[in-house]
Amino acid sequence: MGCETRGRRLSALGGVIFQSLPGGRGQGGTSSVGICERIGRPRRRWPWRMRTRDWPPFSRPCNERGRGSWKRHWTRCVEGTGTGSEREKDRKLTHTADPTNGCDEQKSGKKALVMERSISSSLSLVANTAMLKDHGVDGLYHLEPDLRETGALCDYYFVRPGIKNMKLVAEHVKKSAKISPAKEFYVFCIPRVTLLCQKVLEEEGVYGSVLMNELELEFLLPQSDVFSLELQKAGKEIFVDGNLTSSFYLARALMNFQVQFGLIPYVLGKGKEASEVARIMSHMRKELGVAGPSTGSPQVQSMVLIDRQVDWITAMLTPLTYEGLIDDCFGIKNRTAEIPDGERGSTTQKVALNDTDKLYTELKNMNWVTVGKRLSEKTSAIKVSHEGYRGASLESQSVSELKKFVKKIQNLPEVQKHVLLADQLARATKKKSFVGRLQAEQQALEGRNLDATCEYLSDLMFSNEPLLVVLKLMCLLSVMYGGLPKKTYDGLRQDLLRTYGYQHLATLRNLQDAGLLSRQEHGKNYFSLTKKVLRLSVDEELDEDQPSDISFVYSGWYAPLSVRLVERAFSGGWRVIEDVLRLLPGAQFEIEQLVDEKGLPVERLLTSIPPGDTDTKPLVLVVFVGGVTYAEIAALRWLNTQKGMTHAFAIATTHLMSSGNVIGPMIETRKLA
Repeated sequence: MGCETRGRRLSALGGVIFQSLPGGRGQGGTSSVGICERIGRPRRRWPWRMRTRDWPPFSRPCNERGRGSWKRHWTRCVEGTGTGSEREKDRKLTHTADPTNGCDEQKSGKKALVMERSISSSLSLVANTAMLKDHGVDGLYHLEPDLRETGALCDYYFVRPGIKNMKLVAEHVKKSAKISPAKEFYVFCIPRVTLLCQKVLEEEGVYGSVLMNELELEFLLPQSDVFSLELQKAGKEIFVDGNLTSSFYLARALMNFQVQFGLIPYVLGKGKEASEVARIMSHMRKELGVAGPSTGSPQVQSMVLIDRQVDWITAMLTPLTYEGLIDDCFGIKNRTAEIPDGERGSTTQKVALNDTDKLYTELKNMNWVTVGKRLSEKTSAIKVSHEGYRGASLESQSVSELKKFVKKIQNLPEVQKHVLLADQLARATKKKSFVGRLQAEQQALEGRNLDATCEYLSDLMFSNEPLLVVLKLMCLLSVMYGGLPKKTYDGLRQDLLRTYGYQHLATLRNLQDAGLLSRQEHGKNYFSLTKKVLRLSVDEELDEDQPSDISFVYSGWYAPLSVRLVERAFSGGWRVIEDVLRLLPGAQFEIEQLVDEKGLPVERLLTSIPPGDTDTKPLVLVVFVGGVTYAEIAALRWLNTQKGMTHAFAIATTHLMSSGNVIGPMIETRKLA
């Protein structure tokens, strides 16, 4: 049975951005695109959350007075409402010039939107270009050092809080103020204003010329069943810098989620940062007291928190699903991929990849081997229909037959697009460099011939292959073997520094801090035991067309450890595999969230999770702290389709990731003088 289309509705912004998407029950299980629809409408809102109809924040004239529905601070500062003492109090928090003059939509008050590059993709999930133009936005710009004067009456800056961004904002404000003294400037920090930001603007001498506010943009839906904070640098901040800001944002978003959709009674997790997120959530819940999440009829039964450090291996491997390979070969940014155009690849073209493309929705979670067969079937069906229509007279065709034919013809552009994409993927995967990398990864997973793999690594360096490719394989070997043998590590380190530059001493240090690269201290390799107990490698031959295990995302030679842990949590429980869990990094916890007779929050040790039902399938929110890969998403979606699975899974994360944006931010880009 196919999925029933029920429209699209954006029902919250600022707290949890929630979207009811097409959904339904497929044959043999719950369709992944119906996961979000099952959660339903929010039960309640934080009183200070911005509502959807008030997006974007400049949807009214800046000098309009009256009752507003934004959060109180926003309303008083931007719209000028509230008593004089209230406005004065707020200006002490975010000092600003009076924003209520000029910038009226009824005048020729054009507005310019200046965004940090990493934020533009996030905002595009909320407001498209047409919507922005309807509200007077005359131009969209990226925040860059050479940004020119916008020519608008009001400039709105949307940035992540940080010293570099604040200095760029200050520089642009100074330039623009000289050209247009009457211009107004609004700085929105996502998701919050920090004292450091205010201090930088004050030192730059523009603090009194701008209005600062925060846009609490939390969970977005880059895909129909994936809630993401879109914090692309969260991995480096958490695991290298020791900055827990991203963990705090994630805990706050999960807490807001529970306030809106009900308390999640069962919480379990593994890993140091997962424990930290759970601790922050517990503290927030105690602060709310009786005003916390309601406990009646929870819409989400369980929450599983997985720390990325528990399973670095999955993040380092090359995914073999259609979507995963597109991201690995070409990169997926803002739901588009930029692929070579033509055989020589001298030019590129952008290809949209989103849930409105039904064929992409069907193909993206499949193993790459089966995609070509499915596209061939689609093109053959269209060809047969076309020949049948041409060979028959118009009178002999019924209305329903004509309708079916027209529908197939309408799907032709989608088929053509994915045939082109598959052709470029085929070229990329046949390259010697790709095949060699895949063989080296497979050899490493089998735990054989480390010396040969290290020799291959040295050849990659001497061939001047991209540093990212080299580091990815080095980190994979290190994580799997519990560190590289001292002699091997020192040799590879020396070759890498001589080839790519000694500034990468800082890169190696970053990887070491993240737990991705190290010398072997004790000679113990826990991966072989973990692989055996959790069946991370499937011995029997796997049918990619009709897979019987989550390892299909790596063609049978590896099952994502993180997803296997989730699977085991709801089919036998973690207590059965406690010996293996102790070998994995970080603490393990299982708690039950309750309220006492006074309605105050309490917690107790979780003894067992109530068994699910193959018909109703209680919903589980799987939270990845530090990012989730496309392979893990595909594996969880596959579990949703299995008849024997008693639970359904949705996904929440700090960001969607590939090996590129795991290691990329850790690479030192500054060259030694």
